[in-house]
Amino acid sequence: MKETVRDASGKTVGYKVQRGSQTVVEDASGKMLGRFDKNVNKTVDKSGKVLYSGDQTSALFE
Repeated sequence: MKETVRDASGKTVGYKVQRGSQTVVEDASGKMLGRFDKNVNKTVDKSGKVLYSGDQTSALFE
């Protein structure tokens, strides 16, 4: 499932794509910004560096 994420003005800023236990975050052009893995409860950036504990995928759009 692909969820469109929009800013306050309604402009598309990216997407959240559910892939098994992971939520992958992409910018508006489809480039991966990072992901959340439910199995380990961590949000990581595109290189795999742990950024947050828990699902903080919305912060990746900033």
